[in-house]
Amino acid sequence: MQLSVAARKFLVDSYVALRRGDTAPGSRVAYHMTLRQLEALIRLSEAIARCHLDDEVHPRHVKLATRLLKASVISVMWVNRMRRTTRAPWKRQRPKSPRLKLS
Repeated sequence: MQLSVAARKFLVDSYVALRRGDTAPGSRVAYHMTLRQLEALIRLSEAIARCHLDDEVHPRHVKLATRLLKASVISVMWVNRMRRTTRAPWKRQRPKSPRLKLS
C-alpha cells in the first residue's frame, strides 16, 4: 500500500508533534513515542485505508490513526496510574481472623 505525498508529510508532522509533546518540560501528558509507535501509526493508517477500500493512504487515514494511537496510549497510561495509586483487592490488608489453639 502506498502513502500519498500529503499523507507522508502529515505522518511526519504528527509523529514529530507527538514526540515534541513527549519531551516537553512540565508536560503532564507524555506519550513515550518511539520508533515502534511510528511503525504502528503507519500500519494503522494502512489498515484504515484498506477499510475504506482505498489503494492509497491519505491524510485523513493518518489523522484517524493518530487519534486512535493517542487514545490507546492515554488509556494505557491512565490504567497504569490507577494501578499504582490504588491497591488491588487481593493485596489489601484483611483483618486477622482469631487463631484457634489446637492443643
